[in-house]
Amino acid sequence: MLTAIHAIYENGVFRPMQPVDLPERCEVEVDIRTVNRNSLHAHSSKQSNHQG
Repeated sequence: MLTAIHAIYENGVFRPMQPVDLPERCEVEVDIRTVNRNSLHAHSSKQSNHQG
């Protein structure tokens, strides 16, 4: 399964910015692409406008 999520890196831990449908302790592979806050906000607004 391939799913893209946004996360914040804090204190050595990646914290998802939305719910993630995975079982506890599920091992995942992470590819990291940094984004600036402006592009992240624009992406979130676009997603909100397209849902419902």
